[in-house]
Amino acid sequence: MKLVIAYIRPERLNDVKQALFAKEIYSMTVTNVLGSGRQKGFTETYRGVAMEVNLLKKVRLEIGVNDTFLDPAIEPSKPPDSPARKATA
Repeated sequence: MKLVIAYIRPERLNDVKQALFAKEIYSMTVTNVLGSGRQKGFTETYRGVAMEVNLLKKVRLEIGVNDTFLDPAIEPSKPPDSPARKATA
């Protein structure tokens, strides 16, 4: 049994869920999280005050699968333009 943990953008959640359901992977836990990574945040103005937003909204997926479903569970969470996705295609 393996636990796959993926952090994705919230707008990709439905696409990833549909891809997992198509591969008959139904058991997952979804958690809303905040984090920073390569994006490093952005600056916005709120009521005339400039604010730096460092923590961006993300979704954490935890998927418990056995060894035969490991690769099908990892594939949908990769970015569409990922070199790793192109190497496995």
